[in-house]
Amino acid sequence: SLMAESNTLIMEDNMDYKNYNIKPMGTFSMYEIKNKGSGPAPKALRGYFTSKQFAMNAIDSHVAKGKKNAKTEGSIGG
Repeated sequence: SLMAESNTLIMEDNMDYKNYNIKPMGTFSMYEIKNKGSGPAPKALRGYFTSKQFAMNAIDSHVAKGKKNAKTEGSIGG
């Protein structure tokens, strides 16, 4: 258990967040969001972010918009 925790800390540059993976871009201090499933990340999440926190904020915003749109579309269709 302790060994697994230390391995996680060593590899913390690459992190999973919600259904996405935030990946460092090598020597540049930039991060890219990858879709954990197949296919590219949604258009709103493509590009490079200067910190993990900015990438996480973009994912949060995208997920919140998706939930809001799903509720709106459901009520219109009814």
